[in-house]
Parts: sequence; structure tokens; C-alpha cells
Amino acid sequence: MAEVRFFMNWKTLKTTYLAPLFWNRVGRLITRVSGIGSGCWAKRAGLAALAAGLSVYGLCAQEQAADEAFRLQNYEARISSADLAAADSYLKDFALLDKLAVSDPVKAADLRSKAEAVVEYGSLLDRNWPASQERNLSEAMALRLTDQSPLAKVGLAPEPEKTLAWAAEYKNYGAAKTALLKRSVRNWDAIFAGLTFSPRYRYGALAAWEVTDSTGSRFMQIVDGEVVFKNSEADMKAFWATLTLRERNNYMNLKAGQLLDGLIGSPSGSDSAYAAVALRELLSYLDGPGYGRLKKYIAQMAAVEIARPEFSPGQLAKLKDQPIEQQLYLLGRAFDKSEIRGAVAAERKIDSLRQSQPGETLSPLNNQMLASMLGSAMIAEVRGTVAGDKLAKFYAAGAKLNVAIESCQGCYAKYESSSGRMILDSELIQQYMRVNNLTANTLLGSREQVSSLSKYLSPMLAHEGTHQMQHAWADRARVYKPYVQEDEVEANAMEALYTMEKLKNDPKFKSMMTRMRTSSSSYAAKRLALASAFSSNTNEFDSRVRQVYYPGLPSFVAASSQVVSAVSGELNRRSGLLPADLAEIEKTGIGTDEAKAMTTQELSGSVGEIQTAALQKIQEDLLRGNFYGDYYQNAGDWTGSMRQAVKTAAAGPKSKVPAL
Repeated sequence: MAEVRFFMNWKTLKTTYLAPLFWNRVGRLITRVSGIGSGCWAKRAGLAALAAGLSVYGLCAQEQAADEAFRLQNYEARISSADLAAADSYLKDFALLDKLAVSDPVKAADLRSKAEAVVEYGSLLDRNWPASQERNLSEAMALRLTDQSPLAKVGLAPEPEKTLAWAAEYKNYGAAKTALLKRSVRNWDAIFAGLTFSPRYRYGALAAWEVTDSTGSRFMQIVDGEVVFKNSEADMKAFWATLTLRERNNYMNLKAGQLLDGLIGSPSGSDSAYAAVALRELLSYLDGPGYGRLKKYIAQMAAVEIARPEFSPGQLAKLKDQPIEQQLYLLGRAFDKSEIRGAVAAERKIDSLRQSQPGETLSPLNNQMLASMLGSAMIAEVRGTVAGDKLAKFYAAGAKLNVAIESCQGCYAKYESSSGRMILDSELIQQYMRVNNLTANTLLGSREQVSSLSKYLSPMLAHEGTHQMQHAWADRARVYKPYVQEDEVEANAMEALYTMEKLKNDPKFKSMMTRMRTSSSSYAAKRLALASAFSSNTNEFDSRVRQVYYPGLPSFVAASSQVVSAVSGELNRRSGLLPADLAEIEKTGIGTDEAKAMTTQELSGSVGEIQTAALQKIQEDLLRGNFYGDYYQNAGDWTGSMRQAVKTAAAGPKSKVPAL
């Protein structure tokens, strides 16, 4: 992030060093006598007369040196065409950045946002993206290649193929990286190379295109009524070229999701060939949630295969021609009714992956009761660890821990800043209950069982509690805080630090997490993998969080450049509006508090509806990039130092928790 330094300007001199009343009188006198006027030169003349030797940095546009004016024009022209070298140089030209920030703040913010977006995009592509992360890279690129992005102002968005030409000009990527980029922008030729399009007719009219590979196996089917469907392959290719990357990804995810739905809902095979499902190429276009469903489906089929030897041919015959969810349900009931010994691992896998049966769910009232118990129990659980003590101090200082249990819609937990609630996923808790043979009554009626559950969920307090601390920091600083990758790097590091220390010092915690991972709990598996990655290498951990877990979340630079670009454009538009139009915006527009609660995308798309003062405040906040950077840097330094302390200590070290 380029450093922004501010020179002493005229307003500072006038208000700080000269008595306002005295200055006003002298200024009027100078104006009358000299006829210079009230502009920059008048101010300089007055100061020269009143304070000889006091250096004045009047940054009026007409005072810019000829070479500075030339540099600025050169930067503007080159950055407007996404010149990477020019963008990088401009962000390091601190003298020009400073002067332009005072002489023309709107232009300064707009040009800086474009330069930062170009440099950040180049850094994104430069990262080490293995072929297995093609979907992640595509998602990250799609986030930036929108018509609202500052990259659109420099000609890099929203057309995906422009990235290929840009990379060829400014980067020196090898053939493999270039091919990865081509696939990641979902180039038509890269997706459909080697595939055959065969028309399918119904009642004499073209109804679909059957797309098959060299073996004749179906890759996908494009049917009439879908946006991509056209009367010829050439027409479809031409239409595809007009789509944004997000639209291309959405379509491919739709087709992959249809395939996955069909697999899950169809009778599942009875042999170990289930793993071949993952080799269906179309499934590689699933988005994050879809990929999670695929992994669960494969795990479900694996669990059925493991359980088969425990049952008789007659029992297994009931599974024939049943979809996977029904097979799991039948096997779960069979385990419950049997007295099979030595099959605990198989039963736990089945219980972990099947749906809850009546009696294994929590009612809304049960959820409320359990949530009230878990809050204090989790705080007690995390105490005694460096990350946990930091959180405990935060809550002891007055922050409220408001736990709720409900469906998290694909996540394990989340902190909801609008309500101040920490939501724990109800399905995650019900899975724990199934694996451990708990009912609502046996769980709620036992303090020991609630304590065990709080131990299992405690990494989520470390994670989501960190998000709550981030929002508290932003509220104290009274700044706009977009939700960015750096937030997740910090939260995941805090969680991993906590888990790493618990695994080292708490045998019950280690045994529980290991057992739940063996029982096909993706939650437990991720907690252990995260702690292992953090313990091994913090730099690789940072990349893992950004590229594997949160590729669809913007970095701080990407988010701030997008918002600043949108705000600058809107402020420039308003400079030409009639007073009545401006007054209407101020009367009905969105205020600062509501605007600060918006996401990057929401704010960028709503700048025309936000009051001017709110826009200016948010832009001012984000241009203080070092302020945010220092926060994230300090957070990373702390978790990094505590990581080393935990690794080298025989027992968990006592943390030196910074003041909140």
C-alpha cells in the first residue's frame, strides 16, 4: 500500500499559526491594495508580509512544476490503459501523490484506485496457482472483472479474454500458467476443446446440443431455454464471448450442479467404483458449496462400502436401487437395532453422514436453551490458552457474547455484525449428537455433555470471536471496514493458534477431534488441517487461507480500490448536478451508519443513493491504507509470535494480551 503523506496546506497555516480575525483583516487589506485577489498568490503575499522565512506549500494546480504536470499526464494516460509498470511507479511517486491529494482530491483518489487495482490484479495472477486450484483462481478473477471494478475503467474488465492479452504483454508466464489462465477465464476453446457438439431434435425442431468427449461419453447437454443455447455452435461461441466471467462460472456451475443432483438422487452403485464420480470433468466447475456437496456425496458412498461387510445379503438387498441418502437412513436404523460389535467406526461414519431422525433434532426452544449454556461454557473452555485468554479479556471488558443456534447455510459458524450474534450451525451440532448417540434430553440434561460439546465447538469461538473484535476495533476507530481476506487470515490464525495449543496440552480435545475426523466430520478435519498448516509455515498458511478457503473474498486493496473508484466517480458526477438534485440526494440518501454496514459490492453499486458526507467519510477512511495495514500487520505479528511460543513451550505459555 502506497504511503500517503500530507504537507502543511494553507488551511492549516491559517487556522493554526495566525489568529483568524487578524488574518481576515489583513487579507482584505491586501486584496484592496494589491488587487491580487483571494487566491493562492494572495495568501502567499500575505504570509510573506507577515511571516518572513515561513515556508509555504501552497498546492494550487497552477503551481505544479512542469515536470510534475508532465508526469501526471503520463501516468493518467498509461494507467488508463492498464499499464502495470506505470501503475506501480505512480504508487511510489509519493511527492506527486501528496500534491495531487491536496490540489485535486477526487482525481487523486480515482487515479490511485485504478493504479492499486492494476497492481493488485497482477499480484493475484502472480501467485502460485496449481492446476487443482483452477476454480479458485477463476472465482478470484471473476470478483475483480466486473463493470463496477476500477479495472473496467482501465479497459481490463469486464471482458475475461482481455486478461490473456494483458498478461502476454506485462507478464512472462510459461505455457502451463498461460493455459491455466485461459481455462480460468472460461475461454470457450479451452473448455470445449476436443468435444463434439451434436444436435438433438424434438418434433423436427432443434431442442438441445449433446456435448460429448472423444469416447462418446456425455460432458454436458445445452438445452433449449438456457441462455447459452443457440442454433449453431458458432453462434453459441460468439454469445459466450459477450458473457462476464461470473456469468460463465454461474452457467458452468449450473450444469455441474444438475449433474450432481442427478447422481445424488439416482440409485447408487453397489461397488467401490464410487470414486470414479470425482473424475467427471464437468464436476470441476462446481462452486464452493457445490464442491462441498460433492465431497460429502463421495464420503457417503465410501461409508456405505465400509458398512456393507457388517450386514447380511438380505439386509443389503434392501439398499438396491436406493439413492444414497436412503441407503444411509436404512443402514443407520439397522445399526441402531443390531448388536453388532466391532463396527463402531462404520456406524459412526454412517451416523455422521446421514440425516437426523426424529428425536435427534433440536427444537427452537432447545436451541435457545443450549445456546445460553454454550456461551459461558465456551469462554471457560478457551481460558488458559493464549488465543483464548485474549478473547476472554475482550468479553470481560464489556463485549457481549450472544450465541444463537440455527442453520448457517453451508458454514459452521458466523458472526453477524448487524445483530451482534454468534451463530453456530444447527446441523453441525446435530451431527455431533448423532455420532455420540445423544438426544436433546440427554444433551440438555447433562452439564458434562454440554461441556464436551463446548470443547468441540470452542475453535469457532476463537474464530468468530476474532471477527467480533475486528468490528469492535472499527467501531472504536469510527472507520468503514469492508469484509476482506485479511479478516479471515487473522481469524483463521487465531483459531489455528488455539487449536494447536489445545492439541498439545488437552488430551481430551485431541482425542475428540481425531475421533470425529475419523467419523467423517469435515468440521473436525478442517480444524486439524488448519492447525497443522499454521504450525508448519505462516507464509504458506496465509496463501492457503486466501487461495483455498476464501478465493471469492477480496483483499483489502481490491475492496478499497473498488469502493474508492465508485465513490470518486459519483462525487465527480455530483459536481455537475443542479443544486436541487443535490439537495434531494441529501434529503433522501443513505446516511453514514447505514452505508458503513454495506459490503464492498453493495456500497459500490449504491453510491448514487448515499449522502455526500457519507461517501466522503468512507473514501477518507479507505485512503488511510496504512491505518488498516498496521492493524492487520500487528495482528499477524502477535499470532506469529504466539505460535512460536506455543511450539517451543513445554506447556502453554501465559500470553501477554495487548490492551483492547
